[in-house]
Amino acid sequence: ASWTHASFAPGTYVSSLVASGGWFFAATAHCVTRGQVTTCDDYRLERSLAGSASWSSVPIPYTSELSGSAYMGVTAWGREVTVSVPGPRQGETVLRSEGGLAPLRVLGRSGWTSANGACELTATSYSSMWELCFGGMRETWLYSNDGGGHFRRLWGPFQTAGTDFDRVSKDVAFRYIGGVATPRPSELELTTNGGVSFAPIAHLPFAGEMTFLNIRHGYLIGSTTAKASN
Repeated sequence: ASWTHASFAPGTYVSSLVASGGWFFAATAHCVTRGQVTTCDDYRLERSLAGSASWSSVPIPYTSELSGSAYMGVTAWGREVTVSVPGPRQGETVLRSEGGLAPLRVLGRSGWTSANGACELTATSYSSMWELCFGGMRETWLYSNDGGGHFRRLWGPFQTAGTDFDRVSKDVAFRYIGGVATPRPSELELTTNGGVSFAPIAHLPFAGEMTFLNIRHGYLIGSTTAKASN
C-alpha cells in the first residue's frame, strides 16, 4: 500500500536482487555511459537489513575481466548467499558468502554462461540450486545438489516453442512442453528427483506461463483459442 524509496549510490547498476532471512542482497557495479558505450567497474555484493534504506558491500572477486553491465546472478537461502560471475573463457564462477560478507569463496565453475552474462540462480535449500542460462533462442536448465559446486544439464528447450519451467523445491519442478514443433506438444511433466527424469501428468490445450505453490497447487495462464499458422 505504501513504498519508501531506497536508492543506491549514483551510477550504480543493479544486476540482480533477492531477499532472504530478513535481508536484501544485490549484485551491483559502478557504470558510466558515454555515447553508445557503457563501462563498469567496482563489482560488489551489497546487503541491507529489511526496513533499512542503507547498504553495505564487499567486492566480488573474479570480475577483473568484466567491463560492461554483465549480468551476475544472486540467490540466497537463509544467510547463505550465492553469486554467479560470468567468465569469457571458463564459464561462470560460482561464489558463496555467509550473510553477504567477505570472504566470497569459490564453490565451483559451471562451464556455462548466458547471452547477457552469468546464468540465473534459484536456491531451494542449502544444497539444491536450479540455474537458467540463456543462449540465442535456446534455454539451458541446470541443477546442482551440492550447493552450486557442480551443475548438470537437465533440459534445453527453444524459447520460441511455447515451453515453460517452474522449480518448486529441492527435488520438485514442472515443465510444460508446448508448440507444434515439439515431440510431445501441450504436455505438462513433473520431476521429483531434481530433473533426473520427468513423467507426464496432464495434457493442456494451450501454451502459457505457470507458477506452482507446491507439488499439488499451481496456476497457469494462456489462451484456449490460439492456433498454429502451419
